[in-house]
Amino acid sequence: IRPDDHGKVQTVHATEVFGIIRSLATCRLTGGNRDYIVIGSDSGKIVILEYSADKQCFDRVHAETYGKTGVRRIVPGQYVAADPRGRAVMIGAVEKQKLVYILNRDSAARLTISSPLEAHKSATVCFDLIGVDVGFDNPIFAALEVDTEEVENELLAWESAEGADIKNAGRIEFRDGPPGRGTEVTATIAVDFAWNVVSDGTNIWVGSPANGFGRSGTVTRIDPATNTVTATIPVDDVYDMASDGTNIWVTSGSSGTVSRIDPATNTVTATIPVGTFVTGVESDGTNIWVSDVDSNTVSRINPATNTVTATITVGSLPYGVASDGTNIWVANAGSADPGSGTVSRIDPATNTVSATIAVGDVPYGVASDGTNIWVTNSSSGTVSRIRA
Repeated sequence: IRPDDHGKVQTVHATEVFGIIRSLATCRLTGGNRDYIVIGSDSGKIVILEYSADKQCFDRVHAETYGKTGVRRIVPGQYVAADPRGRAVMIGAVEKQKLVYILNRDSAARLTISSPLEAHKSATVCFDLIGVDVGFDNPIFAALEVDTEEVENELLAWESAEGADIKNAGRIEFRDGPPGRGTEVTATIAVDFAWNVVSDGTNIWVGSPANGFGRSGTVTRIDPATNTVTATIPVDDVYDMASDGTNIWVTSGSSGTVSRIDPATNTVTATIPVGTFVTGVESDGTNIWVSDVDSNTVSRINPATNTVTATITVGSLPYGVASDGTNIWVANAGSADPGSGTVSRIDPATNTVSATIAVGDVPYGVASDGTNIWVTNSSSGTVSRIRA
């Protein structure tokens, strides 16, 4: 890619690859005028490419095998770093293995690459590599890593300072993994009374309900890239949550409302009255569907106006709501009597129940895989599969 005369980035050339590119770095030999791309991938090879402006394609200069194929913790490819003077490159794994290749040129000024020099270090977890600019002294590479022997079966923990705008706490644990799997690293983020969780494709959202003793409901936003809490948003209460790809929708249970959260501002932009005790919530990509366990109904919300546009009567005690892209499915818990659990299928074109299917006892959860509907039957201890 390169910027045009107006500052917009334009694609010069794109090549599809059959594999996973895990890392890349650029380098130029000292005194040279050619740039090379060093690629770490799942191929088990270090690959060096050169862009040919005449042919408008990438030419492979070298492809040296160093390990097994696949994305593996102890096989290099996760990180690549180049010496700023273009004399060497290092390719490293998440754990233990690092290899250094000396770069040079032959009599025809073509790039040559040496056999790998091992720079392994056992019992470490690597987070990044970089080539250090030391002028023309011997090349030096720096690694950001943790010595797992020092923290084996121990914790790295953190907690935000008192009075911080965003409360944050968590820990990282290191344990020996199964044979051949290296070290298991587990990150745990502390969220007060975590109840449910949803992803919007970028962030993780965790709901914490009110407790009736002064603690209000909250929705916590977590950045998976850093495993940290980036926002805590107060709401009336939390029963269920859903993402429509842009907003987060939260049902409040006994408050009878649905809260709409805008991730751009981390604020509640609308609180919509729906019923008496709203439970499940789902987005079909256009509308929001909310179940009300007290009135045995499902309400349809138009996000453009933040209003209820239809209310449909379903079975007894509706909880979970799911969309298969065409229909809306609702798990009706019914009574504790055997055989009372059902699933209602709603046709959004008519806002009516188009089918009622008997399932196990006291169904709560419902989900779609695009072809089938899956229902959890809490009292039966079973899962029902319905052909959509």
